[in-house]
Amino acid sequence: MVETALCPNCRHELIYVTAMPHLKAPQMRKTTFVCRPCNRTWNYSLSAEIAERYAADASFLTTPIGA
Repeated sequence: MVETALCPNCRHELIYVTAMPHLKAPQMRKTTFVCRPCNRTWNYSLSAEIAERYAADASFLTTPIGA
């Protein structure tokens, strides 16, 4: 199942960019998404489990063709 997040501005689907460890809450991840129509990034603090699900769903974008 593909996880999606919607832009709070225009309601288009956000594109997952990355998840970094949160500086003040080690069990959380600072997760960055981009909205192409708004040309803007959005950052959310998500649990490590949820951030990993977004990363897994976006992994097909970085898999070489034919791999």
